[in-house]
Amino acid sequence: MYERLQTVRLRIMGMPVKEIADILSRSEKTIRSSISGNWQ
Repeated sequence: MYERLQTVRLRIMGMPVKEIADILSRSEKTIRSSISGNWQ
């Protein structure tokens, strides 16, 4: 849950998806899913 909140926070701050993915060591697809709310 914390990682998703961090992802959304960074995106709101204007950080590109690629950069967020690099910081969190996740794929861009995973980051996009987190942002769009497709998670369980």
